[in-house]
Amino acid sequence: MGTEGERGAGRRWFGALLVGALALSATACGAHGGPGAAEPQAPMGHLTVTKTAGPEDAPEEAKTVTVEYAFDRDVVNKDFDKTFNDGFEKKGLKVDEQLTAHAHFDVKDAKITGTVTYVKKGMGHYSILEADLVATGHYDADVQVDMDVQMKGDTRNAKEGDWDKTLIGGKPVPLVKNVMPTNIPIAGPLFLHAHFDLSAACDMQVEGQMHATTGVGISGDVRLAAKYKKAGFEGADGKKPKFQFESKAPNFELSPKPYLKVEGKQQRIKGRCSLQPTAVLLLEHSVGAKLSVEPYVELEAKRASSRDKWTLDAQAGVSVNAATDIELFGRQMRKAKEYALFDVTLTKPGDEMGTPPRIVGPAVPPKTGRAAKIEVASVLNAGLGGPAEPAAVAEKASMPRAMRGVFGRKKRL
Repeated sequence: MGTEGERGAGRRWFGALLVGALALSATACGAHGGPGAAEPQAPMGHLTVTKTAGPEDAPEEAKTVTVEYAFDRDVVNKDFDKTFNDGFEKKGLKVDEQLTAHAHFDVKDAKITGTVTYVKKGMGHYSILEADLVATGHYDADVQVDMDVQMKGDTRNAKEGDWDKTLIGGKPVPLVKNVMPTNIPIAGPLFLHAHFDLSAACDMQVEGQMHATTGVGISGDVRLAAKYKKAGFEGADGKKPKFQFESKAPNFELSPKPYLKVEGKQQRIKGRCSLQPTAVLLLEHSVGAKLSVEPYVELEAKRASSRDKWTLDAQAGVSVNAATDIELFGRQMRKAKEYALFDVTLTKPGDEMGTPPRIVGPAVPPKTGRAAKIEVASVLNAGLGGPAEPAAVAEKASMPRAMRGVFGRKKRL
């Protein structure tokens, strides 16, 4: 099982495995979601629910069931493509950015097992007291990001905060939202609810105009356990967190290997790009968690002068994270608590890099004038079992700057 570390932010999680499984929503009045959310779909697998002995500290009127649900088809298995424009302008400097992201995401043999303890409160309302769930599956995900930066003026006029607000400053770009909402019945009107969102992000340090293409893919088996206790778990520090998360050490392989291609007049580029599949868990209308398995590539290109050849390096890894989430009508209401379960490096310096499997369309230099912060390409094949909610350009994540990445933003390298 993995480590349990708390950091204080809301970040990423376990890709699609919990897409159709762990995203947990206990309520008697149907699925949760903001306006425009896709209607939850019926289960797409084999479900077994049996009564079992409950926890010793559960109230007498509580009931406990064992849940076993196996999906009878791939959870997602979709390609997503999107292009975004952004930038900024200030005295003596104008910057236009374009980012095109291509992602493929698939989970096979997805399965969720565990126990749920609940109580009926009258008027047909049920409440989950405890849940102990384990999700497993075979995970395949890859991302390719094509970045283009055009500049006019002196880059020394830009401050770090100017870049932080843009696409290459780590701002997440949503590829699709609310994919495959599914309800798994438990008892009466009580059900487990699942859906996931998919984003990508790049946090780069650039010195001038440039064009870069980078990407990575991972494949392997995943296992993650999530525990919930409404009364809270006893902690050594006296606090009583409602969630506990554990993860088995992943056995991911690279497919494809990390790759990097750079063009431009500058002499150094450094940064990190990642794919962020996120499952959202909501209980009791507003309390829940977000979980993610995030493949990433850390890249660096440098040369002695603009006439020399680039020295390229791209290192790949995967991070497994969970974060609490308190929401009301889709808005975060309380500071999140983050649990870093794993961060595994899959390559080492000197390893042979891969070759881009294909270029995600030639990057067209952004038009002059104020950059339009709107998407210019639609999602391809968005979602299963219902239409995906249109994904507008994400706003800056509300979390400590050092933690911001795709779920938020990571610390600039």
